[in-house]
Amino acid sequence: MVDVKKTGDVIEKRKKVKEMLGKSVRSRSVKPKELRMSSRKPLASSDYEAFDDPIEVTNEIVEAPKLSAEELFQKIQEHPEELLKDDPPELLNMTGKETEAVLRIKLIREAVKLGLSLGGQNVNGFDQKSLRFASPRFFAIAPEEHKMDNDTVNILSPSLFSLHDEGSADEQKSSLPRLLGTQDGLDKDSFMDLLTEITGVADTVDEAAQKAFKDSEGTLINGKGEEINVSKENFTKIYGEDNYRKMKVLEQLHGMYTDEQMAHFNKSGYAIMTDKQREMMYGSGSPFDNKMTLEAGRNLTMPKARRALHTVIKEIGKGNTKVGKYEKRMKDIVGSPLLFTSIVASPATASQALILSPVLFTSLILSPAIYGSVILSPWLFVPVILSPRLMSPIIVSPAIFSPIVLSPLALDPLVLVPGVANPIVLSPFVLTPFILSPQVMTPIILSPFALSPFILTPSALSPLILSPFALSPSILSPSFVTAVIMSPYALSPSILSPPTMISVFASPSILS
Repeated sequence: MVDVKKTGDVIEKRKKVKEMLGKSVRSRSVKPKELRMSSRKPLASSDYEAFDDPIEVTNEIVEAPKLSAEELFQKIQEHPEELLKDDPPELLNMTGKETEAVLRIKLIREAVKLGLSLGGQNVNGFDQKSLRFASPRFFAIAPEEHKMDNDTVNILSPSLFSLHDEGSADEQKSSLPRLLGTQDGLDKDSFMDLLTEITGVADTVDEAAQKAFKDSEGTLINGKGEEINVSKENFTKIYGEDNYRKMKVLEQLHGMYTDEQMAHFNKSGYAIMTDKQREMMYGSGSPFDNKMTLEAGRNLTMPKARRALHTVIKEIGKGNTKVGKYEKRMKDIVGSPLLFTSIVASPATASQALILSPVLFTSLILSPAIYGSVILSPWLFVPVILSPRLMSPIIVSPAIFSPIVLSPLALDPLVLVPGVANPIVLSPFVLTPFILSPQVMTPIILSPFALSPFILTPSALSPLILSPFALSPSILSPSFVTAVIMSPYALSPSILSPPTMISVFASPSILS
């Protein structure tokens, strides 16, 4: 993440330098249109359509307003909204498709502007602002600067689970660094680095950095935004002689890779050094001088290296081998995110307490759980299938797109667990109260429940279908745009929970 920020700063500074050096000009020149008419020939159909009134047609040359490329560029740069007016498509010599695209954008913006105006919103300056509609950002690597500048109309487009903790207040609150917190035992930096590797951000940043330095044509930008020439003298002055020697050794090593090593890199991601490479890297006189490493690599083959690597990974997973700060055993899932995996037929794993350990894209199948509490561990795309849970409370752990199917629940209170799109299907539950846990698009289907009150838990678009319930009152939990379909209920009054646009069909009630 540090590299992300540094690379972004370098690119931004270089962009500003280029803007100071000169402004780009549209490749196509702006040519005034001409219409020449002959007194001897009748008016052609295309020429006829070019005028509003054919009676006023004369032999004079009709010219569009002349505008130099520089003036046009200045006008659009200072007032981008000019592009959405009637004249720019003609002045910019746009094609039919380009003009049609501009008209579509104009139509969308006018529709949104009208909707905001009818809703009582202030639309002053709307034409000068950018528009984001129904376009949420997930795992963003850079803050939304436009929110800080207030130059963008943002509708249903939040930034969620960003990889930074900067930007607007809402973006900071929902960022992964802020959600993970700074508690002891949470290796937040390692998790962020892992996430950037998995999502490909690291490779993209490397490519951007290489392009930025390649564009510099042998120059770098210092902290003041000034370009400096790269040489041994200034590199040594900035980073020291030792770092310069290390850089030269690594550069020499990269030039010594064989075709076989490159094939191994492309296939498995690693390769074995040759004796010559090992001597150059770890031998005497090298800045990486290490006799132990040099001797350990002698007579090492790829099969031996593969077996040793797999053995070490297994031993680390079992907790028999401790590597630096990774000294927790598997049974202690604290500050250890679960990413892109599956827990199948593993009750022991599912029964482990999950604390400060986000779960992303992980399925839970045929894995019953007892005492498997989930605390401060958000769930995203985590289906729970054929995995009953007993005495496994979920506390301060938002859940998104995590369906529960054929998984009965008992004594599993949900406290401060907001949820979105978490359907409960064929999963009866008892003594599972929802407390301070708003739900959106969380239908309960074919899942009877009892002794499971909803307390301070508003819901929207969350119907009950074929799910009878009893002794489950709704207290201070309003519902919006939902339905109760063929779901009789008893001893379940609604207390200070006004419904809005709710439909009840074939759902008799008793003592409610």
